[in-house]
Amino acid sequence: MGFTIDFLFELGRLLLYILPLLIALTIAISGLALWTGKQEGWPVSDSLYYGFITATRSVMGIFIQHKVAASI
Repeated sequence: MGFTIDFLFELGRLLLYILPLLIALTIAISGLALWTGKQEGWPVSDSLYYGFITATRSVMGIFIQHKVAASI
């Protein structure tokens, strides 16, 4: 039981450090997506979808193996 409480305490501390960064990234992605959507004449929902899909897929591409030999 002590391990679980210690884990949850450390997880909470870690989230306190990471949460401001995640909020800042969310605001930046949303702002840029809304600006792009306004320039293109898109609805807000399409703009936010475009922004978050583009941001997450770009970062995810770093971790995907592109060659068969790399995945062996």
